[in-house]
Amino acid sequence: FLSPLPWFIPQLMPDIFTPILFLYACLFLLRKNTKEAYLFGCITVLSAVMHNSNLIILSLFSTGLFIVYLLWKRKTTSKKFKDLSTTKPPQWMPFGTAIRQLMLLSLLPWALVIGSNVWVGNGFTVSKGSHVFFIGKLCENGILKKYLDEHCDANPSPLCAFKDNLPAHTWDFVWDDDGILEKTGGWHHSKVEYNKIIAGTLASPKYLFLHVRESAKATVHQLLLTHVGDGIERLDTAGTLAKELKTQFPHDYQGFNTNNTQQKMGYDFNVYNQVYDWSAVIIVCVALLIILANPKETGSVFFGVTFLFVLCNAFATATFANVLSRLNARVIGLLPMMGLLLILHHILERIKKRKVKQT
Repeated sequence: FLSPLPWFIPQLMPDIFTPILFLYACLFLLRKNTKEAYLFGCITVLSAVMHNSNLIILSLFSTGLFIVYLLWKRKTTSKKFKDLSTTKPPQWMPFGTAIRQLMLLSLLPWALVIGSNVWVGNGFTVSKGSHVFFIGKLCENGILKKYLDEHCDANPSPLCAFKDNLPAHTWDFVWDDDGILEKTGGWHHSKVEYNKIIAGTLASPKYLFLHVRESAKATVHQLLLTHVGDGIERLDTAGTLAKELKTQFPHDYQGFNTNNTQQKMGYDFNVYNQVYDWSAVIIVCVALLIILANPKETGSVFFGVTFLFVLCNAFATATFANVLSRLNARVIGLLPMMGLLLILHHILERIKKRKVKQT
């Protein structure tokens, strides 16, 4: 009830596999034996291949953990600690090997996705449509407009004809049935031109700086989007999806198009979103107060690891796809969940200490 997860579980979408990816990656790090390592590792890989963003997220998450591990190791094994013979080994010590193994494991989903594309004849690529999404992202963050204004005279492109009428959002560029994408080659005939523009923006220090700046801004914006229910719109009966539904499922289409709450715009998520927002804020704030008061609290490490994963998700989706509530809401519930566990652990520890004092 206090999480957006109920919204994602019944959907025919891969979003539910992103929080599953986090949970099983953590279980992989905490496994107790080889059997658990194989089981949790397999589920982690399976979750990663369900959505291309999960490939990036797992790689960023494991790399981020390794960097934090190295920094922590350097700090706690610095010269001022070397002469303290009574110093106990730090808690992270047993996880160094597991973190390295998670980094290696994060390469396997990439290999599987690329290998499957090679197998079916799509070439050595993660996705045949990645160029479309990335150009859509450049359209959303304004980089495409700047690039076309500067280069259209010297290097004409089909996109130049639309540079003054670019859509404001990635999804408008990607999913408009009669939009700019369809008029500049569509999914199958725009790759060469689009990749040329993408490479041009990545090769220039000026545009590379814009990429970094816009990525940072988009990541922060993404982190603030927590609501569910976006994308609930009337089905466009003239669109591709409606045509396919009508062709493949004519009986279901009639009922869907006439007696459907979505077509009547009857869904209202405002109350649910407000309840979730306030409960999440309260839980996270209480958890942070506990961490500040007890920096060595066991749950503080897990809370930090959870935030790292949420940050990786926000960066990956906001940088390479869309700034969209759905893409952050799928994982943001992990923070209050971990915060609630931290609070419960703290309460139980206090009760335990009181009982010890009384005896």
